[in-house]
Amino acid sequence: MLECEPLRGVCRLPMSKLVLVRHGETTWNAERRVQGQLEAPLSARGRLQAAALARAIGREGFDAIYASDLSRARETAERIAAVTGAGVRLEPRLRERHYGLFQGLTWDEVRQRYPGELARAKLIFTGMSIPGGEPVEEFAERTLAILGEIAANHRHALVVAHGGLVDALYRHVNGMGYAEPRRNPLPNAGINRFVFDGIWRLEVFADTAHLTDLDAQPAV
Repeated sequence: MLECEPLRGVCRLPMSKLVLVRHGETTWNAERRVQGQLEAPLSARGRLQAAALARAIGREGFDAIYASDLSRARETAERIAAVTGAGVRLEPRLRERHYGLFQGLTWDEVRQRYPGELARAKLIFTGMSIPGGEPVEEFAERTLAILGEIAANHRHALVVAHGGLVDALYRHVNGMGYAEPRRNPLPNAGINRFVFDGIWRLEVFADTAHLTDLDAQPAV
């Protein structure tokens, strides 16, 4: 709903806060294996990261918690939801980009088997699609649309998703094209804070302060 100032004739969306986090480390992350939309479980370290996220942001009073329906995001979100007492709303549109024939292979295997395709894909977002995969423009349109819907419907929401989605919103906010090399880190379990009132703005990016003492925590 728009908020209007009658005397000035100005209307705008109310400001919403969106906390966007990448899932905890998976066994495939540790192996440098391309996941895309394939399933891979959280590693022991990933479960520690999810628990650390829950301690760091679980008391923020979110209006809603959304997660990609891929298990690595869902499990991370469930760890946080256990602290908040809220349920997790699973949303397929929050899935990672489909990486086509690269999925399931390590990056070394991709380099060996598909050097030409990899050179064209440049390891990151470009205007070209990986064979069998999702064009980056379609991926960005999909993910930015659902993030906009969530922000428009909630004043303070948590979204647990994937590195590609975090990167897509970061690029959008900073006016970066998809052919530009990735310069920003995308740490597992990093906290990213955005605000939205019709225009996206970035407040905090790739915050990992809550993970500093991770190795001292018991496995969960």
